[in-house]
Amino acid sequence: MKETNYDYTRTKTGADYLNDGPPRAEFIPDGETAFVPVNGKSGLLVGAALVGVGLVSILAPGAAGISLATLLTGGLGVYGVAQIIAFARLPWDRRSGWTLANGIAMTLLSVITLWMALTTPLGMVSMIASLASVAAFFGLLTGVGQLFQYTTLRRTKSPGAGWVLASGIVNLLVGLLVMAAPVAGWFTLSTLWGAFLAGSGVAVLAESCSGHRGLRAVE
Repeated sequence: MKETNYDYTRTKTGADYLNDGPPRAEFIPDGETAFVPVNGKSGLLVGAALVGVGLVSILAPGAAGISLATLLTGGLGVYGVAQIIAFARLPWDRRSGWTLANGIAMTLLSVITLWMALTTPLGMVSMIASLASVAAFFGLLTGVGQLFQYTTLRRTKSPGAGWVLASGIVNLLVGLLVMAAPVAGWFTLSTLWGAFLAGSGVAVLAESCSGHRGLRAVE
């Protein structure tokens, strides 16, 4: 029998902070590997949070879609303010007028869009339609890029080309559908995203509650 202890001088990883309780010694037979659980109470909390957010998105897609649109629009404003602050902190010889202009434009766009959404009857619909159209546009770009990537993988006979092609087709179809009906597409995507989050949360909960949850070898 030998005792395998944690090395307190080594750099901690994310898995170390997910372990419940302080590091402990593991007594293992010679030639065998010790394992410790990675997900404990933190895994239960994360899983429950994912399930909760997912169920809210599924059961109340309208509220979830509006909340997501509001958060994204507010996030653009925060990003714009961050760019303005970064511009102000740089030395004069390293400042870029494009950074300042981009920060001001994004901040103004965010403030005006949120103000219209909260004060006008159709402002919220306009904000959701704009965000959905932007998301659809990037989805179309991603789909086209994956089609080009598929041709390259096909020519070089690399594995996984079929999955890339399928993903590209799905992105193109979803992008076209959302572009045709941005508001309805936004709430549909919100519901689907909620189902994905709920499923991920159930998987995390199952892993955390099982007897083999995230086992990691002790070095």
